[in-house]
Amino acid sequence: MKGVAVRLLCLILLSFAVVLIAGCGAKPKPAAQSKGNSSPVAAMLKANKLEGRVVLVEFGTIGCELSGKGLDTMAFWQRQNSIPGLAFLRLEPTRDKNVFDSYYAGKSPGFPVVRDTMMTIANALAITIYPRFALLDKFGRVRYRGSQPAENDLADWTRQLENEKTDPGPNAALFGSATLDAPALLSGTRLPDLSGKVKPLGEYRGPKGQLLMFVDTKCPFSASASKEMPGVAAALTGHGISTVLVNIGDPEEDVKRSYGANLPGMQVVYDNSRQTQQNWNVQFVPLAVLLDNAGQVIYRGSPTWASVAASLAKRLSLPPGSVRLDAQGTSQG
Repeated sequence: MKGVAVRLLCLILLSFAVVLIAGCGAKPKPAAQSKGNSSPVAAMLKANKLEGRVVLVEFGTIGCELSGKGLDTMAFWQRQNSIPGLAFLRLEPTRDKNVFDSYYAGKSPGFPVVRDTMMTIANALAITIYPRFALLDKFGRVRYRGSQPAENDLADWTRQLENEKTDPGPNAALFGSATLDAPALLSGTRLPDLSGKVKPLGEYRGPKGQLLMFVDTKCPFSASASKEMPGVAAALTGHGISTVLVNIGDPEEDVKRSYGANLPGMQVVYDNSRQTQQNWNVQFVPLAVLLDNAGQVIYRGSPTWASVAASLAKRLSLPPGSVRLDAQGTSQG
């Protein structure tokens, strides 16, 4: 019950988000806004004098127990200089400036804390479920995403990144990454539906494959995507693709209250733990994963339906434009 309460508190705090970016040390103060074509990540690094540094970024929030542990660990590493060459930064979505100022003044982490109340920077880093971490190289590239890394791994990765002389480019391999074994996950991920019946995700597969849409109940982009899903599911059914809405991290009562009954033309399942999120490497929601009838990934990313449709048409050897998913979609999450 304690874990459920912590998750509820985290999600409630996140639901109060509005747009504002600021930075702080022990005493929070506004950080520079992104200008021109500068990305929010580049602007954040410049405003906090972290350009050219290897930086560990935590996206966490006040009141979330796991986020607090991550913050305290980074503060300890900072004080002890446990990982030479590594800088630290925290992204905080809390709206209330007084709460923000009081909390971080009391914590005195010793590194910048940036208010990211609409997750502008978290979105750019694809770490929008908290607590989540991203390791940036000297060129501002993400080289790791996931849960809090072990100190020894961070030390090794930092040394490697410190020794890099040239920008590896946008397709640089991520540390600690592994290719998902989707067929095994489909058979091994057993989740309840809204009636309590538990089945593996693979049993919902259509004759040509299936779409998994990972969402949660508090994300506004998840809510928008969920409303579009009946139309998307109907169109996919015509091509032999089934649709499953997979809620992650929310209590059973929240899932049932949000969806009430199965959405037309699809199955709704949920996992109120973090296991499915970890196993499927879900770094943000909404996340669309389209799989063929062998369980191989055709598309994985934000639900931009034109891209999903194009990927499906290509896999099914259909003419371009022959798969139409008439929904707006979103690249936010």
